Amino acid sequence: MKGMIQKWGFQKEEYHNNYGLTKERYNKLKESAIVMHPAPVNRGMEIDTELVEAPKSVIFEQMKNGMFMRQAMIEKNNKKIIIYKKEKKICYF
Repeated sequence: MKGMIQKWGFQKEEYHNNYGLTKERYNKLKESAIVMHPAPVNRGMEIDTELVEAPKSVIFEQMKNGMFMRQAMIEKNNKKIIIYKKEKKICYF
C-alpha cells in the first residue's frame, strides 16, 4: 500500500476513509456477511484495526487455510522440494 500512497498522493487516513473497511461500513454489512483478507493486512489502512478480529472476520482462518492449500498444491504436483541448512536436510515436501 505504500506504493499507492506515493503513486496517487494519498495519506494513510485518507485512503482508509475512502476505500478501507471502516467501522461504519462494517456496521452496514448484512448479518450473514463475512470479512475476508488473504493477508498480510495493512491495519488502519485497508481495514480498521479492530475489525481484523471482529466477530464477522475470518481473516485468520483464511490465512491458515491458504497455507494448507499451498502445501497441498506442492504435494499434488509431485514436486520434490528440499531445503538445506548447513548441508543438513531440514525440510522435504
